[in-house]
This record gives sequence, structure tokens and C-alpha cells, in this order.
Amino acid sequence: MYNLWDAILSEDKKSKELGFTEIVQFSVYNRLEQIFDSVKSKELTLEIHEKVSPMRVIDWEKPENENIQKDIRSEIKDILIKTKLEFIKRNELAIDITNLYMERENE
Repeated sequence: MYNLWDAILSEDKKSKELGFTEIVQFSVYNRLEQIFDSVKSKELTLEIHEKVSPMRVIDWEKPENENIQKDIRSEIKDILIKTKLEFIKRNELAIDITNLYMERENE
């Protein structure tokens, strides 16, 4: 139990050191860091969050919110184009990041 608590506190500390204000940002950063270096991951995380944050909704499962999910993926893809990632990888990453926002909506 203490190990879990220490891990949570460590993640929270690192998240704040990176300048993130929301848990979802740290999740996005971790996903991006699997592909990019830490500097690029932080830069992309901040840019993505700036675009996506105002678009978030309360209930992602409502059918009328499906278009918002598409719009979010599109915004993320537009940002990722600058990274020169292959088309398929860019699309997969945009889906992953959109899902992170959906999963972390209440945190």
C-alpha cells in the first residue's frame, strides 16, 4: 500500500515539476515520451492540452459527443503533423491521446 502511495506522490511531484496542472497532461506526456524525447513531449503536451482542454465534455458516451471526439482527434493530428510521424502512427497516437482525455475526464 505504501509503495502505491509513494508512486502516486512521485508522479504528482514530477507532473508539477513539468508545469502540468492536470493529471491528464502527465498521462499525455508519458504517452508521448514513448516516442519523443522529454523536451519534445512536454512541448507537445502543452500544445495539445491548450487546444483540447476547452473541447472536453462531461459525458463522452452520449452519441451527440461523438463529433467532439472526432474534432479532438483532428486537432491532435494537426499538432502531430509537425513531428513528421508516419500517417498511421500519427492517427494511432491521436486516438490514444483522445482516449486519455476521455478516461481522465473526472480527475
